[in-house]
Amino acid sequence: MRNKNNIISDILLLDTLKTIATAYQEIAVMRMQNTRGGILHAHLFAQKLTTIYMSLRYSYPYLKNIASISHTTKDTARVLITANARFHGDILRQTFRFFMQDVDQQSDIILIGSVGKEYLAEQDSNAEFEYFDIPDSDFEYKHIVKLIQLLLTYKKVYVYYAQFKTVLTQEPTRSEIMSIDTLLTQEKERAKAEGNKKNVPRYAFEPSGEEIASFLNDTVTISLVRQSLFDSQLARHASRIKAMESLLGNVKEQSKVLDRTMRKMKTAEEQNKQMNRMTGMYGIINT
Repeated sequence: MRNKNNIISDILLLDTLKTIATAYQEIAVMRMQNTRGGILHAHLFAQKLTTIYMSLRYSYPYLKNIASISHTTKDTARVLITANARFHGDILRQTFRFFMQDVDQQSDIILIGSVGKEYLAEQDSNAEFEYFDIPDSDFEYKHIVKLIQLLLTYKKVYVYYAQFKTVLTQEPTRSEIMSIDTLLTQEKERAKAEGNKKNVPRYAFEPSGEEIASFLNDTVTISLVRQSLFDSQLARHASRIKAMESLLGNVKEQSKVLDRTMRKMKTAEEQNKQMNRMTGMYGIINT
């Protein structure tokens, strides 16, 4: 049977867990706000680059598509974005399972985050992969430059990460790091569906149209990779908030149980003391 000291120790532990969980929640909320700004900026930046490329295509009709000047040498890369820290609920494990469904012999594996590396080691210790240690938050271009250089050598790049839906819902998702030609096609289709007609200005570009097109394509790749990292961060922060909320709920329930147990022990102690006093008094009366 648990004694009073054990229960007091458990209560103190639950209070500590409550403090930690609350702090994690507050930090996650603040980081979510910052990450949302990064996502909006990355999306807007890709749109602006696409607009510039549209003008380039109109000014240089002979520039058919970016594939003609691409320097890709490899076929397909599949990139898994996880994290370096824990306490994100089950979303990282779900994303890993979703990623492994698509992994095949023809694809190269690229991992971001030590959690994903640990998951892969658990499932297949002999799997070959490229690993990049990128900070979970506040990353800069210097942290992803080697990753970008590698991705630019592939014809197709698929990125797997946790996507934010709501604070309560995050889902594993896959997106393709598309060329600027693909983005341009999508933009035209969207504008056509919405009935928007854009007057694309013509410019004289320096240096050559091919060099600028190649630069814009590489820059769009960078922007889309950054956006995927930001999306993953946002989902992880939301998942952490949910996980900490669940932990706080469990702490609250366990605290109620311990409080009831403590009250029962105190009541039993008072009853024992009362019985001892009555026994003592009965002994005095009968002496």
